[in-house]
This record gives sequence, C-alpha cells and structure tokens, in this order.
Amino acid sequence: MEQNRNILLEALRKLPDYTPENNAWEAVAFKLNKISNSSKPAQLIEITPPEFIWDNIDNELNFQEKCIKLNQYVPPQKVWENIDNHLSIEKLTGVKRRVFQLMISSMAAAAIFIIGFFIFTT
Repeated sequence: MEQNRNILLEALRKLPDYTPENNAWEAVAFKLNKISNSSKPAQLIEITPPEFIWDNIDNELNFQEKCIKLNQYVPPQKVWENIDNHLSIEKLTGVKRRVFQLMISSMAAAAIFIIGFFIFTT
C-alpha cells in the first residue's frame, strides 16, 4: 500500500505546473455571474422528501455519534499470541483428524480384504 502511495506521489511531483492566465479566471467569474443572474436556478424543481427520509438521516447520524463514543480495547500481545497458538493447534487437529480417518478407512478395507480372502480360500 505504501509503495502505491509513493508511486502516486512521485507521479504527481512529475506533473508540470500550470496556472491559467487572469483572463481565463475573469471569463469563469463572468459566466458564473451570468448563470446566477439568469432564470435557470428559478426553474429548478423544489422537492420536499417524505418524513421517513429525514428520520433515517437522523438515525444514521445518531448511530455514527454513538459509534464514535464507543470505547476501544486493545488487548495485550499475549492475547494475540494465544489466539495464534489456538489457531495453529486447530490446524494440527484437523490434519490429525484426516490422518485418523484415513487410517480407519485403510483398516476397514484391509479387514474386508482379509475376510474375503478367507471366504474364497476355504
């Protein structure tokens, strides 16, 4: 992630600087004034949303405020090491379980083979 950030910062540094001339800014200001003085904004439709929309917004804002106020707990390193050890043990027990199941299947196949051998030879 840090490498991507550094690449982006380096690319931004390599971009050439450009400052438009003053007449460009004057043209922008003139057009903005022209738009604000025209009747276009008056033609916009005003919509009043239903009350439940405002309730949803209020609930979301209240939820965010409550989340910010939540206490955070950072467990000591020993807790993380204990979790890591338990996860490693669970992986080993999973492997042991598979080996045990394979052993049981092999013994069952051997028993069937031996029983079949005695039945067909006698």
